[in-house]
Amino acid sequence: MLFSMSQLDLINALLIAVGIGICCLCLLETAASIHIRKDVRLYFMIFFIMILTYVSTHLARQIMEGAEGEGFRIALYAVTFVEMAAAGFMAYMMTILVLAVATPDRKYKWLPHVLFGAFIAHVLLLAISLPFDFLYKFDTLNVYHRGDGYLLTNLVPVMYICLNVRFLIKYRKNIDKMLNAALWFYTVAPLIAIALQGIFYGLQLIIFATVAGAVFMFFVILQIQNTHGVGTDACF
Repeated sequence: MLFSMSQLDLINALLIAVGIGICCLCLLETAASIHIRKDVRLYFMIFFIMILTYVSTHLARQIMEGAEGEGFRIALYAVTFVEMAAAGFMAYMMTILVLAVATPDRKYKWLPHVLFGAFIAHVLLLAISLPFDFLYKFDTLNVYHRGDGYLLTNLVPVMYICLNVRFLIKYRKNIDKMLNAALWFYTVAPLIAIALQGIFYGLQLIIFATVAGAVFMFFVILQIQNTHGVGTDACF
């Protein structure tokens, strides 16, 4: 079975492959750095693993889409499920980070439990709707289409983004200025990419913006940790 990819698909695959390479380098940097606090190191190792999972499954879906056969069909549903679940977990991890740096007095001790519960609800929605093609589906040619309830896949991630914006505005004085800029960039960059994607239709700008925002945020925190020392509370 030969895979058929257009020139645009090849460009997207190249961009995604570059993103995967950059995330792998950041993951290695995280594991090797002795200047990062253990909790910060663990956080970013999980964070970059989730980004790699999200980007890799999207690439796998793009490569397999349109390939004939029941095996490919099952694989397409599986990688799409993992892709959307990983996207939800990335949004959850980002909100946990914003909460940690914005409210050092741990005012919202109960909120992480609610945030994790929302992520579980996101995954359950993906799982329950899977047999009914409610959120997404693949036609007889194994080509991806959005389902009638597709917008529900964005419900929990958008809730996370709204919380991020609220905390970044309300507690901006508690956050290092450079870190605040990086957090805003990671939050806003995908939204800008969505707008630009209407102009440059077909290019996977959202994934590229997500990777760029994550890498920028990581290196800002790395710089702060290196400047203030491993034991600093400047970031967390």
